[in-house]
Amino acid sequence: MKKFSSSLLLSVFILSSSICLNGCSKGSKENTHLKENQQFTFAELKYSFIPNDEVDFKAKVTSSLEDEHIYKWNSSNNEVATISNEGILMCLKPGFTTISLTKDTDKTIYCNVIVSGIEVDSSILINPANYLNDTYRYRLIDSSGDTSSWEEAKGREIIEHITFSNNKAVIDYKYTISGEEYKCRNYTDLIKSYQVTSVHDIKNNIIEIDDIIHLHGIVVKSYYEGSSDSNGYVNPEILIKSADSNYDEYIGVTCPNMGLMTSTNYMFGLSSGDEVILDVKVVQPNMYSEWKLLYSDYGKRNIVLQNNNIIVFNSGKDYSLNMNNAINISTVGEFAYYMNRTNDRLPALYKLFKFSRGSRYTLDADSKAIMIGLDSNSNSDYSYYYDSIIAAFYIENQKYTLSDNKTYKQLLFGDEITLIPGDYESEQFKSDKEIYAMYVGGRGTYMPYHNFVIFGEEYVK
Repeated sequence: MKKFSSSLLLSVFILSSSICLNGCSKGSKENTHLKENQQFTFAELKYSFIPNDEVDFKAKVTSSLEDEHIYKWNSSNNEVATISNEGILMCLKPGFTTISLTKDTDKTIYCNVIVSGIEVDSSILINPANYLNDTYRYRLIDSSGDTSSWEEAKGREIIEHITFSNNKAVIDYKYTISGEEYKCRNYTDLIKSYQVTSVHDIKNNIIEIDDIIHLHGIVVKSYYEGSSDSNGYVNPEILIKSADSNYDEYIGVTCPNMGLMTSTNYMFGLSSGDEVILDVKVVQPNMYSEWKLLYSDYGKRNIVLQNNNIIVFNSGKDYSLNMNNAINISTVGEFAYYMNRTNDRLPALYKLFKFSRGSRYTLDADSKAIMIGLDSNSNSDYSYYYDSIIAAFYIENQKYTLSDNKTYKQLLFGDEITLIPGDYESEQFKSDKEIYAMYVGGRGTYMPYHNFVIFGEEYVK
């Protein structure tokens, strides 16, 4: 091995020192600045997630994000994923996006995000009447970013759920390949000729008489909107709830083309909770005489099913009415406030009333209805009239709305009490139950009622 002399080593040391003295100070600052910038990066250049993933992207940055600096987050494709000012990434549907983070406007870092799953061509216009048979283009994006070629499938093969609002459709797709499940959600336009209307729109907007309306809603129950079980007088209706979760609203759809409903087919083949589109018209009520129209349901819209055309999207999900929004009724005066004046009565249509414990009920002289008397025990049936019409539970409805052959009388009083037709005075006809019943108007032609319906045992507490 060759040995270096001590004088040579000393010369090298002095030379090194001279270089440092001339330039090390500036070089040290540059190296420190470079080191800071290198720390301010994403830990990975590429990330993979699935729809509905929510990710805190601050944890993906290699250096801490100090409060004294200004940071700005951005997603290059907000349809695939959005990112908040706090760095929270929300994955919406399969595809690709670039996430950027800018520090104090002069330093920006980037990473790529893949949202894997089934990507469906959202440019296809949806026809609600034929969406299950329509053809959809889709492709698969895996976690590595590889994409398959575009394929085609019928709606029934890949659509899991669909919701309509005006001229838009929200569609949840699901597809399984080799045991792996892929999902996504699209927001798509409807074909221009198909305008979907909500329960809220019908209740709150002016609808042209006799125009076909594609009504989107959720089936709750059905009942008789009448006062006789003969073919000439019965008006079966389906109770429909708004499918929009922002509204707790209901309407009744009359079903004249369904024929007389029976106790075994009172829902016309539908189930409580079915999400549907019905073709309906708003028509003038066909009343027996003018005064009954005036007093019974003057101003109520008669919404009639057309051509039995019903599209069912989801089935078998039971639905219960929201009892928290019930109108509390304890006295005759409170009840009369809603029933005696049309302007107060119409806003109460299709709302639940909660009748307090101790309210009186009695059987009318014809045994067709249980009349609602509350705190009255007059010897005249006129104490049960409001605006010239009886407020009552129409007995014919109990076989359609109650299970196991239960009766309204059993729910109100149990088996111990026997109601006597025309007995308007007996103190025993006070119920110790809270009763939740929906006011559904009254289009009776034989003896019109302010018709209230109890939709099940669970509405009697």
